[in-house]
Parts: sequence; structure tokens; C-alpha cells
Amino acid sequence: MVLITRSQPGANAMSAFLSAAGYKTRVCSVVRTEAVSVDFSNLELEHKSAFIFVSSAAVRFANELVTYLTGLDHPLIYAVGPETKRQLLLLGLSAECPPLASSEGLLALEGLQRVNGTNILIVCGRGGRETLQTQLQRRGAKVGRAEVYQRLPSLAALQDTRDVDAVIISSGEGLQFFLEAGSDLPERVPILLPSIRVAEQASAAGVKRVIVSDGASSEAVRNALDTLFSCA
Repeated sequence: MVLITRSQPGANAMSAFLSAAGYKTRVCSVVRTEAVSVDFSNLELEHKSAFIFVSSAAVRFANELVTYLTGLDHPLIYAVGPETKRQLLLLGLSAECPPLASSEGLLALEGLQRVNGTNILIVCGRGGRETLQTQLQRRGAKVGRAEVYQRLPSLAALQDTRDVDAVIISSGEGLQFFLEAGSDLPERVPILLPSIRVAEQASAAGVKRVIVSDGASSEAVRNALDTLFSCA
């Protein structure tokens, strides 16, 4: 049994994807996402040379910005990973994404190497990492943030986890909320995490068995599960 803890609607989408791949899944979202009001008129969108969406939720909660972008001719858009890129494409927007779905992956893209003098908008959640913004500023870009959502703990309590063979956690906040919720999860059960950074947080919190996937996408999680259980 694979326990999926990410927020909706991504949790159900991942569950369907993994079920189609032959995995038995259970959804127990420990995270919920909530819109944050943003006044885009104060962000001088007409002066932005590039837009970076760091999650699918950033796309989902940025309706006003998405409407603005669809009215432009070939806006320069970056997506953190394939899930975010797909969400944008469904709305008629093309985006470039890195092979590794992370801030570090974005920073490695050719188009974000020479950004001196450019004006970039990062579309993200409240309280997210600042690595991307900091590094782009060091490269000479003017960088703004549109924090269009926030992650909050779900009110739903964790279900019985004694039959769980692996746990999927998709963010640092998700890890925090999972640990705070408490569970009877045996130490032998692996927890799959989307990056080395989040894995280090888990290890520091006492998690004994940590597996790092190549990002939080359904494909990355399936690949990590395939590797995990083929070696079991």
C-alpha cells in the first residue's frame, strides 16, 4: 500500500496514475492549499521579461496572471517540472522546464544563465524557498514574487498506517504536517521525498528510511517506487 499525502487535486491524480501502474494506493492529504489575494496591478506585469511557475498550485491559483499571459504573443515562461508544464499547456501556454524538477534544475537552464538586466516574476506559494530568487538576483536580474497560495495542515487525521509499504511526501511543508499529525508508521517503512533538501529535513527529524525521487511528479514517484520494490 502506497500512502499519498500531498494536497488535492494532485493527490487523486497521483493515485490514479500509480494505480494504473499497478500500485495499491490510499490518499490521506495532510496538506491543503488556499488562495492568497494578490494585486497583480502592482507588479508591473508589462515590464516582466520572464515568468517562472514553481508548482502546479501556482498555476491553479494565478488565474488573473494566466489570463494576462494568454493575451501576449509568445511570453517567456518557465515551469519547475512536467506537471506544472502540463497545467500551463492545458491553459494554452507553452513553458520550458528542466529535467530535474527543482529550483536548482531551473537555475541550470540555458535561458536563465545570462539574465543581467532582465525583470523576472516568480509565481509561488507563501513561505516557499528563496533560492531561485536569490540566485537570479546574483546573476543581475530584478526578481519579483507573486505568492498566490499557501499550504496549510489538513484537518483530516492520519488513518491507520500499519498496512502501508511506502509514504509519498511532496514538499517540505508536507513533511512538517505529516510529522506533526503523528502516526503509527513503523520505522522500516520508506518515505519518498522530492529532493535532497527535504530528505535532509526528514533525517534531521528522525526519519529512519528516506528515499529521494527526481522531483514530486507522478512519473518521478513511480520510477522511485519501481526501483524501491524491484530491490526489495
